[in-house]
Amino acid sequence: MRDDEQGVSGAAVIATAVATKFASVIASVTKTVALDLTPMNTGSRLRGIGRYVAGLASGVRGMSDADRAGLAITGLLSDAPWDAGPMFDPTLRYTGGTRGVPGPIGSRVRHIARRWTLYRRLRAAGVDLLHATEPGGRAPTADVPYVVTCYDLIPLILGDLYRGWAPFSLQRRERFARAWYLGARRVIAISESTRRDLVERIGVDPARVDVVPCGVDHERFNTSREDGEAERVRAALGTSRPFLLYVGAADARKNLPFLIEAYAKSGAAAGADLVLAGDVPHRIVVTLRGVAQRAGVEGRVLFAGFVPDEIVPAMYRTCLGHVFASAYEGFGLPVAEAMACGAPTATTFRTSLAEVAGDAALELPCDAMDGAAAAIGRLASDAALRDDLRRRGPIQARRFTWDACARGVVTSYRRALGG
Repeated sequence: MRDDEQGVSGAAVIATAVATKFASVIASVTKTVALDLTPMNTGSRLRGIGRYVAGLASGVRGMSDADRAGLAITGLLSDAPWDAGPMFDPTLRYTGGTRGVPGPIGSRVRHIARRWTLYRRLRAAGVDLLHATEPGGRAPTADVPYVVTCYDLIPLILGDLYRGWAPFSLQRRERFARAWYLGARRVIAISESTRRDLVERIGVDPARVDVVPCGVDHERFNTSREDGEAERVRAALGTSRPFLLYVGAADARKNLPFLIEAYAKSGAAAGADLVLAGDVPHRIVVTLRGVAQRAGVEGRVLFAGFVPDEIVPAMYRTCLGHVFASAYEGFGLPVAEAMACGAPTATTFRTSLAEVAGDAALELPCDAMDGAAAAIGRLASDAALRDDLRRRGPIQARRFTWDACARGVVTSYRRALGG
């Protein structure tokens, strides 16, 4: 072999050795993070938590390799050892399993499985950090460090409205919450309001809380109208009149009886219906119908029930105005999504809603009937105001994206891992 050939061969050996060493160094510094996608297997899939998990996964999925350098982020799909199929989804495209949503007993069994088997399985799989996205249950053991998203502390702060049937349920709930949040490496709060509650109610060190707002899916929620969408919305709702719109649940903090009474007092019923869209239990519908009857607006308050996701943006674009009288929110996705669609919005400025609405919504006080009625009446009658809010709303909503949410969450991962 000639000297030059020997030199080339030696250089190749050295290059291979360097590459191998570099790969081993990279492997040693790359940390595996499991983003918990299991809420997509439960009833949370259809609520705000499911929207958060899906939106965050899409944001992380869209990040560049450089933005995720040093992190291997995968989706956690199963929380019990008896689940069929893979445990992880590195593509982060998981949208939910085919098994039925577990009932109360099934949910309890899964909480036990998480406590006694999941965290050990994660450690055995080489997971360095878990991002817990479903509140409740017991905090992980020391088998795996974790960060946790805190959406709100509503079950504690409004404990009288959400008191369980078991004795000392509120005290047990608070004890579990303290273990859950105080044991986390980092806590991701979806609003400044939630951060304040964590610090003041739970005693979390402010330095361990990262405020990362939720995002809006601007591909779905935008001002671009489709041909015939107004007609499809009116057919689905069963009204040909202008309408004010509420979208969401019907639990006590949403203030739906108050909203109906304020709507009646505002005089808006003369020219516009009030549509309540959401999966409202029949017993609550009966109660709300009674409120509407006593307030003199029976027949003007329409109960749309569960509305398919694909029609919700069109409802926001078609409505005369969007009204949201909630007394407490961790973030307030309906407000952000309505504004993104250009719906003139009146909302309370309580808790996080002031952060979300900014200067792009009309204040609707949830504790002053006359003020709430005046706001609804103005929204229904003042066309210039509605035009202004239609302009401001999308600008404000563009502050909230799932890409920005993903970047903030990944920054929290790095802090939790010490880098």
